[in-house]
Amino acid sequence: MSSTNPHYTSEFSGSFQAGRDVSAGNTYSAAGNIYFGDSGQSDDAAAQGQRLLETLRFGEMNVRQHDVASLIDDFGLTCQWILTPGEDHGFLEWCEHGDGIFWIRGLPGTGKSTLMDFLDEQLQEHYQKLIADPASPRSVQLLKFFFYSRDSRKLQNSFPGLLRALCYQILSQNDRELLHDLVKDSSAPRSVRSRLSAADLPTWTTRDLKQFLRYLIARSPRRFFCLLDCLDECTEDHSKLLSLLDDFVKLGLKLCCTSRPDEPFLSGLSGLPSIELHNVNSRDIRDFCRRNLSTTPAAHLIETIVSMARGVFLWAGLVALDIRRASAFASDDELATRLQHCPTDMLHLYEHMVERQAKDEYRQTNPTPYLRIVWECLAWDEYRFLTLYTVFASAIALEESTVLDLLLIDEAALVELDRRPQNIRSKVLTSCAGLIHFTSESTDSHWDGFSFRSWTDSLRGYDGYSSICSDHNLHNLASSLTARPQFVHKTAIDFLTSSPAGHRFLMQYQVSEVEVLLALCKAHGSLLCFDSQCLPDDYRPWAKGFDPWPTFEKFLPKLEGNIHLRDRVYQTIDRLFDLTFDDPSS
Repeated sequence: MSSTNPHYTSEFSGSFQAGRDVSAGNTYSAAGNIYFGDSGQSDDAAAQGQRLLETLRFGEMNVRQHDVASLIDDFGLTCQWILTPGEDHGFLEWCEHGDGIFWIRGLPGTGKSTLMDFLDEQLQEHYQKLIADPASPRSVQLLKFFFYSRDSRKLQNSFPGLLRALCYQILSQNDRELLHDLVKDSSAPRSVRSRLSAADLPTWTTRDLKQFLRYLIARSPRRFFCLLDCLDECTEDHSKLLSLLDDFVKLGLKLCCTSRPDEPFLSGLSGLPSIELHNVNSRDIRDFCRRNLSTTPAAHLIETIVSMARGVFLWAGLVALDIRRASAFASDDELATRLQHCPTDMLHLYEHMVERQAKDEYRQTNPTPYLRIVWECLAWDEYRFLTLYTVFASAIALEESTVLDLLLIDEAALVELDRRPQNIRSKVLTSCAGLIHFTSESTDSHWDGFSFRSWTDSLRGYDGYSSICSDHNLHNLASSLTARPQFVHKTAIDFLTSSPAGHRFLMQYQVSEVEVLLALCKAHGSLLCFDSQCLPDDYRPWAKGFDPWPTFEKFLPKLEGNIHLRDRVYQTIDRLFDLTFDDPSS
């Protein structure tokens, strides 16, 4: 960058103060609260510092990386090669002796984000010395940002989101003196000082955030190593993004970045240390295939899958799992034929997966709404409420139109979900043709005694809400409340958006987005009928602060002229609010 592209103009120009050494000793909480200990810092100053941090923090800051991390229970042997001495890719040498930018480029689905998540974990826990400068007494702080193009709030895919995240990480993880001095520093940027005391805080601009980052880096006692994933998913001008990266390098940041091998990155990052991931990850693909196929009748196909994948990990993963499922009933010849019929590019593989399901006459005449529910939640940024339970319960709600058309979830269906959670999961996955998968969070003993309050009781009136629970103990239902659906990759979303075959498959279940929204809210509201003494705090709607109104607001313009549907929307909101604020556990 700086050394090979001097034409980039820096918006960080100007002289910088050298970073000052300060003593360590205090910490920040995980939520970003500042603890000034016995430093004598006034409550007002502490409140000002906290206020400043809150203006930088946003809820989606780590969502993309969390989604990537949730896909992997155990890295196994995958990704280890990048930190193994003796490899010829040059990453270790750059970490120890290089500066500027290291570029990891790869085709879609080659595992770039997985590799960055691995580096984040390893560099923080085991390899701090690797990124430290032996010639400098200053410690190194690891920063990170994962771009995500689908974020409708534009904070995970824009310059303001990137800069806010970096500034927040520097302040919330640094020594207390940095924030302590900032609060007292009359020479701090005016845009920063105004946010220390203003009650009505203005929105951060890119210009203000650049000035703030320059200020923080100049005064921090640390050096910075930054992981930036998926540059190509930044929705701002990519040439300006390259210029911004060049500015980061001039400020002294050391950057490890990933992107697809597209312009302008090919030209802008040429000549820098780099890895072409799809040419070096065959061992990771082989390890994955061995873990999934070595004990099956399809073990002899492992090397064929590795060869056909051509470095695209996603392709190998989808095909290997499909072959594993088929190995339970297919002969060796049938497995080989099944593999040979798999297209070798992702778009045609997705079409092949959808067409294979379309040949099932029952599913063709009895489409299910599962994919539409997941898709609409993605469009509304309501993923935080999306689980196997809410997908299944929303599908039930879409089919019900009785009992006031409100919050009705059939208890018998929930008992079925409790008894056969794996069967329901398989049903959802199959109906979505493999375009989604589930990640699971751990459960604990708080789920013991999980039970369900009868809808009959709760619908009689709010006074009856605290009546006797039903006889069904639904402790197995925990697995459906912790299993979260995600699309297998961004390319699956692109397929549903851009491909005629994908769009037809997505829209095969005829239902409006508002109807899906109502069903989702009914499904989430049904959690209010679970015994609150047994439901863990994180899963109680009132503990989560569930508020359907902001999502409903997006659709109000679409309700003009449809009085019946508008009344149902308001009725559902009222009922949810009544139940939410009448917490029977309080």
